[in-house]
Amino acid sequence: MSALILACDDNPDILLALSLLLRGAGHRVKTVESPGAAREAAAATKYDLILTDMNFTRDTTSGEEGLALIGELRGGAPVIAMTAWGDIELTVQAMQRGAVDFLTKPFDNQHLLEKVEAHLQRRRAKEGELDLARKVQQRLLAAPPTMAGVSIAVRFEPANEVGGDYYDFFVLREDRLAFLLADVSGKGIPAALMMANLQALFRAGDHSQPQVLLTQINRLFHAATTETCYATLFYGIWDRTEQTLVYANCGHPAGELDGEELGSNNTVIGMFGNVTIAMDAVSTAGRKKLIVYSDGLTDEGDDVTVLTLGFA
Repeated sequence: MSALILACDDNPDILLALSLLLRGAGHRVKTVESPGAAREAAAATKYDLILTDMNFTRDTTSGEEGLALIGELRGGAPVIAMTAWGDIELTVQAMQRGAVDFLTKPFDNQHLLEKVEAHLQRRRAKEGELDLARKVQQRLLAAPPTMAGVSIAVRFEPANEVGGDYYDFFVLREDRLAFLLADVSGKGIPAALMMANLQALFRAGDHSQPQVLLTQINRLFHAATTETCYATLFYGIWDRTEQTLVYANCGHPAGELDGEELGSNNTVIGMFGNVTIAMDAVSTAGRKKLIVYSDGLTDEGDDVTVLTLGFA
């Protein structure tokens, strides 16, 4: 299967050889001659694999230029480092910075192609797993219920294949709705796993006593996670008959009720084990709309979730 590969080397002859070799194997190739050009190319285009030299300045053999580039490219396409001055120490440093493999020049063509194909296969397998995880997470998220007196809408845009935002709805009676929007710290698979844990706690809980429920969930979530893992949370129960909203904001961005901010009245979920969650109440009589959102709406690169309740 054809892949898009970025090759970076200060030697035009090596770039030509790489281009001919990789194109002959059915791949598309972009060649650049400096770390700066590689950074620009990687920022502009999503590559399947990157091959980079370790030394670019004449008479330099430390590998520092390549190490710096690999560190900056970490988290994107897998990087194979290449150098004519390879040794064990530089190999270890390159792998620590984020390289997935190492080649010493002059390289054997067949050996290079085998390495390229092996890492492309691993990347395809990982992308397949992430796509499956994304589909599973999408199925875990609840569809907004239909309920008299309120229209509910959700906009959910994960920053990556999976994310740490979680929203849910619980119809307690025909005139009483519990809902929540949570944002788990971190990104990717770890955040998604913690999101699933938080979801399980809410779906197994008793929403008739929200203060007790949230206090218990905080304790259980704290016990199940590490010290650096926590979740911000906006939890509310809307009563159509009473026209009231009882809510807890646990370190989450303020909810907006027709412009009135429903700010944080609790610490985040899971940071401390023994916390009693406080609930506040506000009237929704004559109000039109409640908006609750995750911090991805204002922080670029994070998951974005916007939950809206429109009152009839």
